[in-house]
Amino acid sequence: MRDTVPAALRLVDARDTPEDLAAIATGALQTGALCFVLENTSVYWLDKESDVEVSPPAVVAAYYGASAPGRWFQQFAVESPAISNVVYVSAATRMPEALQDGSALLPFRAIEPALELATALGGATIQISAGEYELASASQHAVPANTTIRGAGIGKTVIRLAVPYATQAYGFRCTGVDNVLFTGFTVDGRAAEQPYGPGDNGQIAIGITDGSSNVRVDGVECVNMSKDGVYVRESADTLVANSVVRNFSRGGVVTVGCEGLVVRDNLFEDGEDLPTVIGNAGFWLEPNDALVVFRNIRVYGNTFRRLLRGVLLVNSTEVENSLVEHDNTYTDCKEGGICCRYMAKATFSRSTFERCGTVTGAGLPVAAVSILGSDNCELDHAVFRDCSGGTLTPATVVVSENSRNALVRWNRFYDDRKSAVFLDAVVGGNSRRYVTDNVCIGGSQASPGTSAAFRVIGTALNPVDSDVLEDNIVEIGPSSYEQALQSDYFSGGRTSPNHVIGTGRAMTFTNGSPGVVVAGQTYAIRHEDRIVDSNPGTNVARAYTLPERPAPGQRHLIKDAKGDAATRNITITPFTGTIDGSPNLVISTNYGRAEVYFGTTEWHVG
Repeated sequence: MRDTVPAALRLVDARDTPEDLAAIATGALQTGALCFVLENTSVYWLDKESDVEVSPPAVVAAYYGASAPGRWFQQFAVESPAISNVVYVSAATRMPEALQDGSALLPFRAIEPALELATALGGATIQISAGEYELASASQHAVPANTTIRGAGIGKTVIRLAVPYATQAYGFRCTGVDNVLFTGFTVDGRAAEQPYGPGDNGQIAIGITDGSSNVRVDGVECVNMSKDGVYVRESADTLVANSVVRNFSRGGVVTVGCEGLVVRDNLFEDGEDLPTVIGNAGFWLEPNDALVVFRNIRVYGNTFRRLLRGVLLVNSTEVENSLVEHDNTYTDCKEGGICCRYMAKATFSRSTFERCGTVTGAGLPVAAVSILGSDNCELDHAVFRDCSGGTLTPATVVVSENSRNALVRWNRFYDDRKSAVFLDAVVGGNSRRYVTDNVCIGGSQASPGTSAAFRVIGTALNPVDSDVLEDNIVEIGPSSYEQALQSDYFSGGRTSPNHVIGTGRAMTFTNGSPGVVVAGQTYAIRHEDRIVDSNPGTNVARAYTLPERPAPGQRHLIKDAKGDAATRNITITPFTGTIDGSPNLVISTNYGRAEVYFGTTEWHVG
């Protein structure tokens, strides 16, 4: 018997006995080397110019550099799929179809028989060589459990859908299976030849549905899809990572009713100009008509660009759902970076938005971030640049449709074309929305008279009663916002303290908002109190304190509504500082009044 050779290099000689060959194969398997499974005494080989001689086909030896069977040659073959659980596919194979068995030297030319063999084996690794392939029939592409589909790399292994391809169909589909990995290939849906049609019809590159779990799409490219890149429905613990979805009609990743979905470090781009019925979004949480519960969805580290919307979340507040979005980049998303509608809980953090929300959308508000009919949503540490220039866009961030308990804080707004944040009326009040610690620099004055960093708009029936806007920094002036805050029907909440850089109006309240407050014997005037009616109900002198840290231009009117200030004076004292150099101001005439405003360093009468 021949001396043992290194595991990485196995040599086969035609003069070897069956015992020699068996020993070589056994040793190679034990050391992890690639080898043949040799079933009889015949040895067959392949030289550089000729096809494989096969008789019987189960025994093949690879041979380079010589045609004489008497010399040693390097073995490149591998064990059979039945032993290795590796099924090979190669577009370059010259083997007749009848001889293709999925081994390394007899690979399948098409993907369909590889899937059939993997199913028969109870799962396998399907290794697809570089080249171009076509999926002809959607019914033949079911992926079994415990299977890896691995290409030679994005752009190297290219799998195209046939034309015409069935509508509402998948390139690959996992249905109720576990432990599947897709990696290292491109799927081309050929959208130009089979566009997304009426009734939400189209093709999907990869489907993960009906109770599948632990399915990963990692390092895959989906291009020219007439519907979606990846669709996930009622499945658990799905990962879509390090992938590219480019030029798609509906969604890069679309999901409904799932748990433990992670979408990270992907690129979603282009497709806003393709034919579409519903819309074009990088990540889309589909309307949940069946109220299927979804939990624990994370979307982070992705790039969304040249889309209608980056992330579109449309669900129902009746179900248990939660989503965390962070560290994404949104660029040139025409209708907006994020639109969150009817969500019970979502957190958006540390993302960057540039030129998002620049056109008038269809049906939903156009803004860099829209929170609509959603409770308990938080937006923090985001950066916005040159956003929200749409014709009907009220602001870069819109909180609307009775959204409650929203928190907008620690964000940076630069050169946005409308207001930074817009809050509208909440039916029944008790909105409890907090806009705090934001910085707004270089905002547009596209709407003279209403160009404000923050707009809080109530109605006569539903005034703003519990919102808090404080500790924000706003630049106002000719090249920025006209004012920090503009509000309608503001009857409660807090608007202090905010900090204004530049010159101009700090705040404007209309329609009696905030409402006239009635003050008793003592009262600490709030930033939002425009008119203070002094009427304690008893015959006593009154003492009122002006707010701490007022904004330049901030005004307050104090009126003796009881009509007895001549004998029971009203004393107005700053929290700190003076009023025209004096420590206080006294109203001493019946029905008298005093209006004060804050300059840059102290209060003034006027």
